[in-house]
Amino acid sequence: MAYKPKVLTVADGGTGLSTLTAHTIQLGNGTSSPTQLSVGATGTVLQGSTGADPVFTATPTLTSLTLGSGAALSTYQTGTWSPNLQVGGSSTGITYATQAGGYTQIGNVVIFWINVSLSSKGANSGNLTISNFPVSTSTNGGNNSSCSSCFFSGFTNSGYSTIGLWFAASSAVASILCSGSGQAAANVTASLITNNFQFILSGSYIVD
Repeated sequence: MAYKPKVLTVADGGTGLSTLTAHTIQLGNGTSSPTQLSVGATGTVLQGSTGADPVFTATPTLTSLTLGSGAALSTYQTGTWSPNLQVGGSSTGITYATQAGGYTQIGNVVIFWINVSLSSKGANSGNLTISNFPVSTSTNGGNNSSCSSCFFSGFTNSGYSTIGLWFAASSAVASILCSGSGQAAANVTASLITNNFQFILSGSYIVD
């Protein structure tokens, strides 16, 4: 008669199990046999849940992430937004052929893109601004922002060849500026654009 080893209970220093499923994780269960967690699928991680068994998930949720001795990274979001062109602080009469934007916020940095094409600039006069940015800037405003060179058409100002944005402090509004070789930066006004004004640009800014 072959010898059959006794399965030890947890109280006796065993598991109370005669077999352990391959690739599973054993979870404590008091004096009862351990719970065998289902095998995690490829690309998943184990996420804890206070007072309950952890679970494998492909979309873990973190409240913050600290790398090395740096500050905790507590914010990540991405989405779309509608850039709102204003003339003299008003959007009355402005219509669009294209009005699109997107952004990603990682910690205190917002990276954005804008694609705006007008079908009418309206009848207002004054400086051009873009409002409705998804996150307000930091208290330092334009000191912590940058814009890449952009494509534009329907804008004419002698000696000026570039369009960019300048952000006010603690604001979701940016002024549209123009610059050129040997020229001081200046506001883009309604008189400098056509009804079919278009610009596409990307950039980033710091938030609090």
